[in-house]
Amino acid sequence: MGVLIHTLKTTERSAYSAYLSRPGIFLLPGHSPGGTCYYTGNILFSGDVLFYRTCGRTDTQYGSREDQIKSLRKLYELFPDSTRVYPGHGQLTDIGSEKKENSRVTVDGGEWITK
Repeated sequence: MGVLIHTLKTTERSAYSAYLSRPGIFLLPGHSPGGTCYYTGNILFSGDVLFYRTCGRTDTQYGSREDQIKSLRKLYELFPDSTRVYPGHGQLTDIGSEKKENSRVTVDGGEWITK
């Protein structure tokens, strides 16, 4: 069984609904141009894209704050709130909590939040 690779360039959630029932790799630039998340069975392995209440740094040579915001918003849009997130570092979280409480990018905030 092959693994699907998704580039998340569409805004139509329905286009990805069928994919979410199978394992997949999602390319999500921001922290790095090749940032990836792995999804299977309502579990997202987010690597350095999304952490508990924050996200990967973008102040590296190839990091992009604009891409990171777009990538996080895409995660918030596509995955159910109940999706468990296993980040590359730190404690577990879920998409619903991050939409509301992420210290960098929330679902309704348009700016990179700095504290």
